[in-house]
This record gives sequence, C-alpha cells and structure tokens, in this order.
Amino acid sequence: MKTNLNKFLTTIVLCALLLVTLPGIAAAQED
Repeated sequence: MKTNLNKFLTTIVLCALLLVTLPGIAAAQED
C-alpha cells in the first residue's frame, strides 16, 4: 500500500513539474 502511494505521489510531482517547465521551455524557445 505504501509503495503504491509513493508511486502515486511521484507521478503527481512529475506531472506538476512538466506543467511548470513546459511553458517555460516554450517561452525560452520563442526568444
């Protein structure tokens, strides 16, 4: 159970990082 929770949290964190970084990368490429 604990392992599944860790996987779940890790997935959420990775998705959040993608959502935060992708717009930044796109903005950097526009320059």
